[in-house]
Amino acid sequence: MANQHTTNIKNLKRIGETYSFLLPQAQKPLVSIIIPAFNAEKYLVNSTLSAVNQTYKNVEIIIVDNDSADKTAEIAQKLSSIYKNVRLCKEKKKGAGAARNRGVKEARGEFLMFLDADDILLPYAVELQVATALKAGSEMVYGDFGIFKNHKHIEIRKMIDVSNKSLPEKLLIQFQGNAFPIGSILLSKRKFEEVGGFDTDLSQAEDFDLWNRLILSGVKISKSPFPIYLYRLHSDQTTKNFERLSKDADKALMKLWNSINSELPHLIKEDFLVNVIKGCLIRYENIPEVTAELIRRLERLAGSKKQVKLFKKLYLRRYSRKV
Repeated sequence: MANQHTTNIKNLKRIGETYSFLLPQAQKPLVSIIIPAFNAEKYLVNSTLSAVNQTYKNVEIIIVDNDSADKTAEIAQKLSSIYKNVRLCKEKKKGAGAARNRGVKEARGEFLMFLDADDILLPYAVELQVATALKAGSEMVYGDFGIFKNHKHIEIRKMIDVSNKSLPEKLLIQFQGNAFPIGSILLSKRKFEEVGGFDTDLSQAEDFDLWNRLILSGVKISKSPFPIYLYRLHSDQTTKNFERLSKDADKALMKLWNSINSELPHLIKEDFLVNVIKGCLIRYENIPEVTAELIRRLERLAGSKKQVKLFKKLYLRRYSRKV
């Protein structure tokens, strides 16, 4: 969930020049920035250089070539020969989740960050995230981000702050809009490994699933005050495969529901069910048949049918069709 405004790259870079995130040398843990790359020859240099040119210098950058058919591996190898903190590894199993998991296996850092090969980290990003984590004693830090097609006009998405929310409140906020943009995340490697990393059976929505499991594990979360990265809009993004995204989002949702069904008290389950159905009506607004099927599934899982009936009526009123 986010609100938005527009800015430009100069204004964003100015934040790093005017705001101090300075940390004592003793408090500069190694951060592993993992870049999964599949046929990313057009953007990989820019994304990698945005990680190299951080104000925070104790970073290692791991590019994971995900069995690319273009010059991605060649470019990554060249970058690793120029910059001593850049390394290349390869992962044949397709999918960003598998590539990120492989990167974590290679990582030596106490903290992880995940940067997609077509996105850009802002110069102060790592320093701000580490400072926020250490100040709050947090295992997971996230922040706002920008969306751009060019650097002149950047739409800033401001994410809701969940740091002082209860566990069920975090889950509800997360479901209603995936509250944690993956390029803005700083995450304890220990915590990542504790919950099992990314589910490689999900080719989309794997980040949504991981954040859900982290929330259920009781991870301590903080939000940074400034944008962390820029998300690039272009024609060949994998997230534009909406049919696959919808199916994997459903799988991730069912995993979350099953966890809640077995682990959380009944009142929280019913509350969550109500908000899940609300979220469905928003998430699948243009494909009501998906919403209808999801409502049917949730009804079968629910301990109480009262709220399901209420939202069936809401659904019917909105779409004028039978469920």
